[in-house]
Amino acid sequence: MHNALVSIRRSHTYPPAIYVATRDINLQTKLAAVGLPFIEAP
Repeated sequence: MHNALVSIRRSHTYPPAIYVATRDINLQTKLAAVGLPFIEAP
């Protein structure tokens, strides 16, 4: 199981953007492959 934080951020556009915060490079690669945005976890 991956340790990831899913953050839902509301902006002026609909639908809200979803970001995944993770340090796992394998998960980042998979997210990039399917076009989901991610941020590096602190």
